[in-house]
Amino acid sequence: MQLTIVFIVSQRGVGTDELLDALRRHGYRVLPAATGREAEGLIWGHASAALAILALPPGIPEMAREASAVVRHWGIHVPHVPLVLISDTPPPDEVLSRVAWWLAWPLPPDTLLAAIRDTLGD
Repeated sequence: MQLTIVFIVSQRGVGTDELLDALRRHGYRVLPAATGREAEGLIWGHASAALAILALPPGIPEMAREASAVVRHWGIHVPHVPLVLISDTPPPDEVLSRVAWWLAWPLPPDTLLAAIRDTLGD
């Protein structure tokens, strides 16, 4: 069975395309979403979604506030799907306590793949 990962990224480019390609090459079905709400809709539309990744674009500090809101919302409305956060700065403790993994940019695909395997118990 092919596992589905919802990949939330508001700005594709720096590093994200490489990660998306690596996930697909390793057999994951990847559903991109531009917002947390869009990702939530994808989760409910694809019951097989195993994991979600929230990738914040590097160099945009105001995205941290938006990430906090997405992570809080996720924990309330989609608690059964683990969330991996990728950003260039450490998130506040409140956010760290609600995500399965926090990974820092720049991020090699192998690091993301190892975090996914750990989260899913593979």
